[in-house]
Amino acid sequence: MDPLRLIVVTQILPSRARPGWGSYVLDAVRTLARSVEVFVLSPHLEPAGLAPPLRCRRDGVTFLRPPLRPPTGRLAFQAALLALQVRPWIRRLARGHRAVLHAQYGCPEGAAAGQAAASAVSQG
Repeated sequence: MDPLRLIVVTQILPSRARPGWGSYVLDAVRTLARSVEVFVLSPHLEPAGLAPPLRCRRDGVTFLRPPLRPPTGRLAFQAALLALQVRPWIRRLARGHRAVLHAQYGCPEGAAAGQAAASAVSQG
């Protein structure tokens, strides 16, 4: 049986532009990676020159950092926009695996992850 796969959705991670931002998230996923396969899906708003690599693997964790379309409007709209952007990633990561989806924050990440997961499950 495939190992359990943890998919973490967060917009809070250290980057070149914000090196100390979300270091606690980084610490948590590194610790979890000792026990399960961890993927961190973290869309970013960084300018092109400071953008992180799309995919990298460090300390047993695979980081996926697709560019995020700038969110505008109410939080519900931001969550819906984020859900549209993370849905295909979640679907690909979860397909054929036992997977747990974790959102670091309730809004917009949690709402987006919930919407994306419901869609991914219903569409296979």
